[in-house]
Amino acid sequence: MKNDLLVKLIESREQLTPLKAIACRMAHERVLIDRRTQLPIAGMVPEIEFERVGLCDSAKRFKNPACSHTMARYPLENALNLLDKLGEYDEWRAELNNLNNTIHLLDHEKGELEKRSARIIKKIRETAQIEEDFLIEKQTSINEQIAEIESRHSVCAEKIERLKNDILAAVNSAIQAENKTTNE
Repeated sequence: MKNDLLVKLIESREQLTPLKAIACRMAHERVLIDRRTQLPIAGMVPEIEFERVGLCDSAKRFKNPACSHTMARYPLENALNLLDKLGEYDEWRAELNNLNNTIHLLDHEKGELEKRSARIIKKIRETAQIEEDFLIEKQTSINEQIAEIESRHSVCAEKIERLKNDILAAVNSAIQAENKTTNE
């Protein structure tokens, strides 16, 4: 009969294997633009200033640990909890925590920049030529900041994918070691 740790490690491997970090550029934060007017689409309720693209479907989010609106980082944390019984994994835990915080912060920053961008687009359509040049400069700066955030998110996706692979390799090694112990 398999020991409890071995069973949990195998379950952990099954949860980790389908995960794939994808740099989605946090597309869900993008403000929708009306194709006819080229203006940002206003929110349907007062609390929502502008309509957004919206979240990816849950099946995609479920497998993407780089998504800011996912539960896919929990299997990584759970695997680390199991591995802690066999050794020290504080460095990986700290990296996972840092990536988690960074992804959430980038998501928030991009959302705010997208709203500022939408306000400027709206204002450009409403103002005289004199102010338009200034607004276009501001818009360009915001677009550069958004691109920087998307780039930083891509780096996070690469790091979390490497971390997942490292954790998965450690889980596989632990399974092999536990199998030897169980079979002896």
